[in-house]
Amino acid sequence: MSDEILANSWDRQEEESAAAYAAFCIYRDLGASRSVDSAAAASRQATGKPQANKKNRAPDVWFSWSSRFQWVARARAYDVYLEQRARGLREAEHMKELEQYRDQARKGAATLWIARNKLMERLTRRLDNINPDQIDVEKLPSFMRAVAYVTEVALNTQAEAIGVRQLETLLDDEGE
Repeated sequence: MSDEILANSWDRQEEESAAAYAAFCIYRDLGASRSVDSAAAASRQATGKPQANKKNRAPDVWFSWSSRFQWVARARAYDVYLEQRARGLREAEHMKELEQYRDQARKGAATLWIARNKLMERLTRRLDNINPDQIDVEKLPSFMRAVAYVTEVALNTQAEAIGVRQLETLLDDEGE
């Protein structure tokens, strides 16, 4: 093993036997509530071996390996690695959801803008082709309010989409 470069502290250590490393892996994988005794019990349960003693204690060699090969620090480093990896996956999923939301908001804003333009065109045609004496004064304000409302919604939707993009940029900057 001396020719190998250790990538992580939780990898097999130089001079660590296969048995010691297998025991460490059981210990490491137990999570935050791990102990040498619980790791030995899990090993016995997995292999079907009987309990070694009445107190269900780990063999002395496990405690020796734990001390010699720094199981506590290595397992803690492994826990940190797993948490960082899980957080990275959560953040990537969140960024994907933000991107999807932003795309949907942009499409929605574009659709609303098209509707707004059609309403404006219709209003303009109507105004161009109507005799001022025939204008129903009571209907024009409501039609104009409809155009103004759709315009406002389209602009707000687009502004929100841009704001989400700015949030993504801020999150990217914090992640560096």
